[in-house]
Amino acid sequence: MPNRVWDYSNSNNWDNPVDLNTYLNESYLKTIIINQDKIEPCTWSIGAVTPDTNSLIKQIADENRTQSQIASVGLITASEYLRANSNTESCENYSLNNKHYNICKDTNWLVKENSYWTISARTGDSHSIFFVESSCNLYTNYAFNDIYGVLPAVNLSSDINLSGTGKLSDPFIIVE
Repeated sequence: MPNRVWDYSNSNNWDNPVDLNTYLNESYLKTIIINQDKIEPCTWSIGAVTPDTNSLIKQIADENRTQSQIASVGLITASEYLRANSNTESCENYSLNNKHYNICKDTNWLVKENSYWTISARTGDSHSIFFVESSCNLYTNYAFNDIYGVLPAVNLSSDINLSGTGKLSDPFIIVE
């Protein structure tokens, strides 16, 4: 998916409507041809997060405090990015992840070659969104300021059958 601005009006409210939200749920969703019927609309956790928090539990609670309108496509939260790291001792929260980024980048399967947006807004600033930098750090930037990558996320139906373990070497595959 090409890099995109989060919102040209510089709002960090996912339901505003944000340009990226509109794009994902209108244009992008139409491009999913295979298994589109397996995607179930859901509410997305869009609560604002405190930067530099030392508590993953608090960050998750902050994100879950506000729910979006029902939509088919969204983005991962900042805490979901942190929970994708197998090295919880060094990388389990925002502060540890950024302090030990040289370790965390090798143990988080969501580290990508390019930086990308999350759905998580920053507390105390109606314009800033968390993004994952290619070096593994979580930072915030203005919603209109830069163009980052997008990793669309969907909620799959509970009645699907999967093969695979979910590991990079053995990804989940929907089986009919």
